[in-house]
Amino acid sequence: MATTAIRIVVLGGGPAGYLGALRAAQLGASVTLVEKDHCGGVCLNQGCIPTKALLRTSELAGYAKKCGDFGLDMPLSGLDWSRSLARKERITKILRNGVEQLLKEAGVTRLVGEGRLSSANEMEVVTETASHLLSFDKLLIATGSKAKRPSIPGAESLSVVTSDKLLTLKKVPRRLIIIGGGVIGLEFAQMFLSLGSEVVLLELQPQLLPEEDKDIALELVKAMQREGLRIFTQAQVTNISYSSEETLVSFTQKDAVKDLPADIVLLATGRQPAPPPEAASLGLALGPQGEIVVNKRQETNLPDIYAAGDVTGGKLLAHKAYAEGRAAMENALGYPAVVSQHLVPSCVYTQPELASVGLTEDTAIKQGYEVRCGRASFRQNGRALCLGERDGLVKVVVDAVTDRLLGIHMTGPHVSELMGEASLALSLGVTALQLSTLTHPHPSLSEALMEACTQATE
Repeated sequence: MATTAIRIVVLGGGPAGYLGALRAAQLGASVTLVEKDHCGGVCLNQGCIPTKALLRTSELAGYAKKCGDFGLDMPLSGLDWSRSLARKERITKILRNGVEQLLKEAGVTRLVGEGRLSSANEMEVVTETASHLLSFDKLLIATGSKAKRPSIPGAESLSVVTSDKLLTLKKVPRRLIIIGGGVIGLEFAQMFLSLGSEVVLLELQPQLLPEEDKDIALELVKAMQREGLRIFTQAQVTNISYSSEETLVSFTQKDAVKDLPADIVLLATGRQPAPPPEAASLGLALGPQGEIVVNKRQETNLPDIYAAGDVTGGKLLAHKAYAEGRAAMENALGYPAVVSQHLVPSCVYTQPELASVGLTEDTAIKQGYEVRCGRASFRQNGRALCLGERDGLVKVVVDAVTDRLLGIHMTGPHVSELMGEASLALSLGVTALQLSTLTHPHPSLSEALMEACTQATE
């Protein structure tokens, strides 16, 4: 006897949305994905992928400047920024087309248009050619996030941009001021610093990357300062003035008033959840930042409505969104799933990179753990020295009672690629002793993790 497939509508085609749609289709649901723009969301189209493509350009530029250390006479003779932008667009298009093909092969119906919830089980979708009324049994809201624009006088000037606009600049700015010292600010600082811009970073808080382990964040900041990055912490921006010749950023620091000139000012003050405008009127519970409140199963307070990704707040990470979108649809279709939020790694793709998973030393102590820490510098790592990238540190946080690893934090060359091992170790409850005795290839960057664990057991 034939059965009717559960009808699922997914609002938003970013990481949480398209992964959720794919998983629901795999589990036999009839799935419609509604997205007003390109599939892939901010990450694929304006964030993770475009920035990493351009960071590769800046990385190679950095190598060219240092090639004499390797016995090579290969000076950086020029930068064709337009070709770098074109390469970024090619990569983005390839990946976007791949997502769309996966959805097609899975049997997911795509509607390109504006979706508006008219009730708790119906959605109106307006496309370029028609209006559709969709009824559904289950709904996944994955509408992502939007850039924050702080209330700074003059912030609407033509020379003040968000990260979306910065990725489309026709030329590299000579002087760039970045307001905000989080992940976005640091990655763009790295990018344009390596490409020859004079870069100044202004951060309101006393520490950059305050959620990261203090030792690791400080190590990264010192490395970037050695490359020429100017940093002002506890800097309160008070005004931005614009003229045809330059932009002037005024800020206070320890009661002193300072002014700095720039050609472009980047607002890198973070992103905020972007729920559907009608969310509150439908009775969806919202948090203090506008995020949709969900439980560990990604369920909202309304029956059969789920939410995942940036719109639920927390760490705004694509891989977190993937996991949440998948889990949401598995729960919706009767397959219990939970995302272990404390095991979601974070990465910053600067030079050196920063990567972390689990508890920081301070957080572990606050939670009542008696901790031991182990450290290993990349300055004694054979692979790092051969690469000419010796800046960096690995730090492990260990439960002193059980020897179980609580957190792994790194800054150094390509440490994002070491996070697979680190995340697996924490998820399996591996001890520092076990990881210290695991045979790692030599020479390799991963030996630094082994050595940090060895120190933690001594």
